[in-house]
Amino acid sequence: MKKILVTGLLSIGLFFQLSAQTKFSFQGGVNLMKLKTTISGLSLAFNSEASLNAGLIADFQGSGTFNVRSGLLYNSYASSLSILSMGGDKNTQYVNYLSIPLLGRLKISDKLYGFAGPQFSYLMSAKAKFDNGDSEDTKNELESINFSGLFGAEYQFSDKFRLGVSYTAGLSKVNKETEMTEGLDAGSAKSSFNGFNFNIGFSF
Repeated sequence: MKKILVTGLLSIGLFFQLSAQTKFSFQGGVNLMKLKTTISGLSLAFNSEASLNAGLIADFQGSGTFNVRSGLLYNSYASSLSILSMGGDKNTQYVNYLSIPLLGRLKISDKLYGFAGPQFSYLMSAKAKFDNGDSEDTKNELESINFSGLFGAEYQFSDKFRLGVSYTAGLSKVNKETEMTEGLDAGSAKSSFNGFNFNIGFSF
């Protein structure tokens, strides 16, 4: 019983120590993402549509010029395509992820910082919407895990407020084999999201 109590107290103490050394902030903004699909060497690029991102960011204590950043983010990606064979009807893909970035953050000048690293995303939902009002759940057509690279820069106006811009580069394919790839080499079909993210951050 004493061992359990001591272990619990040490765990609580470690948690508060790490919390004291970590700076938390709320981050929100806009994603402008493009869905690009390549099939047998042919590329099809969708148009970017504005969508939202929001979440909690943790900056772990480091040196005066470098620290590690992570967090938990809701990322909504939207991308559209006008289908000529259907009279130019617009097909918009909406995909929602829960993302965990793991970034290295480097101080470039007095208030300017650069950051880069991987981002792991878990698929929450996906839907295709059409101009005529119809919609289709497409979650089963996509991989549940998405891996991407994230790099960008931010300007720290004060200890409490910052503005940032980043680029998300899709490193893994988001699609499973679907009707679109029937009769083709499955390995030749790849879809990925790439685009820019604009954010405002408010520290606690």
